[in-house]
Amino acid sequence: MVQKLNYDELSQSGFLKLPELLYDNIKIKQVPNEIIEDDFVKALLIPEKGRLVLFHHPAMINQGVPYMTLGFFECIDDIEIARALFDAAREVAIKLGIKSLVGPMNGNTWNAYRFMESGSTPLFLTEYYHHHYYLKLWEGGGFSPIAKYFSSIDMQLNLNEDINDEALEKKFKTEGINIRSINIALFEQEIGLIHEFCSTYFVNNFLFTPIESNAFLAKYMPIKPLIDPGFVKIAEDENGKITALFFAIPDIYNSVTPTLVVKTIVRNPSRKYAGIIHLLGNLIVKEARKKGYLHMIHAFMHASNSSNKVSKKFSGEVFRSYVLFGNNIK
Repeated sequence: MVQKLNYDELSQSGFLKLPELLYDNIKIKQVPNEIIEDDFVKALLIPEKGRLVLFHHPAMINQGVPYMTLGFFECIDDIEIARALFDAAREVAIKLGIKSLVGPMNGNTWNAYRFMESGSTPLFLTEYYHHHYYLKLWEGGGFSPIAKYFSSIDMQLNLNEDINDEALEKKFKTEGINIRSINIALFEQEIGLIHEFCSTYFVNNFLFTPIESNAFLAKYMPIKPLIDPGFVKIAEDENGKITALFFAIPDIYNSVTPTLVVKTIVRNPSRKYAGIIHLLGNLIVKEARKKGYLHMIHAFMHASNSSNKVSKKFSGEVFRSYVLFGNNIK
């Protein structure tokens, strides 16, 4: 019943055509369908009914247990079809000595993952569409939540009044910290620096796996035309090493209310840089106000992430939640 496919068999199998049967012409544009080859293990297909892709990287270890990710899940509303896919996935995993499954995740956390759990407003840029019944299928297939995420929206664009911008800027300047916008003219070089920085300070994030610099750049090239340098603030030390990053892009999905989507907030955890993220945030809010933006979305924050505190300082209110599932194979 379940076909097990290699990567080079996908295009001839009907695997890539399945979303066309499940979504209308508008929604299908927001459904990822370019199957990732990196860390690809096997694709599973029940023709015209359901599909799944298994991925594994040696660094995929959670609490000492190797895991495999399940991505590019699409399925009709049929629990038996979903269970057949999940059972086949477990068989593949067991043969490889892996007894933990995580999903939905298209490869790793650098790609699309999580299911939207709540929220009725239209999608914003970087969100993806899926049928809501998918949550029911995964729960019925033996999976349970292992992580929660939230997106909040700031509809006031208030500054964080807890800090003194001028005093902080002066302090960091005397310590050799330079604050600047991204240089689009040197885009590839800049993304290389961001890759090095994120790879260092994301390493303790939940389910982190490393990514090669060329793959990281490939993810940013499509959004290069959207980037306004005023909304990407970088703090760097005297050696040109990034110490903090606040990265936001315009929400091109929203043609009604000018909105920014905060993609990345991260800093060197040293106390030396305390307050710098709030300073960068204030600089971006000022720029957003000047350019007529009305809302700012802080996207995909892990329930335990410090970004939630940052969002609240900037009047952020949760309006969407997401869930990631896991299953330990017995």
